[in-house]
Amino acid sequence: MGRQASQPANQRLTHSLTSLPFQCVPILGRGFETGGYKCECRQGYEYPFEDPITYFDGQLMEAEFVNMVMDKETKFDMLKCRLAGAAKSGLSLLALVVVMLVGVQAIRR
Repeated sequence: MGRQASQPANQRLTHSLTSLPFQCVPILGRGFETGGYKCECRQGYEYPFEDPITYFDGQLMEAEFVNMVMDKETKFDMLKCRLAGAAKSGLSLLALVVVMLVGVQAIRR
């Protein structure tokens, strides 16, 4: 009976973890120590910073989570993957406007 009662909670946890924009995987060589994992953005999302490292380190994630729980200043909200191409869409719009302005100038001549 106890197993049946916990099954919906397990399903909810699994669903909430799979709906996150990132997934955490172990880092080889770190074993089962605290923060021995990295969180990588799932397909369709991208790492939001321009760094040579493209994942969130588990030690950083845990330290920022502890700060959040203790009501200290935290950067935890910055540790999120963004939709892939989101930063580029503004650039595409800018390029379209520039092309249109150049076209209008060419027509006026």
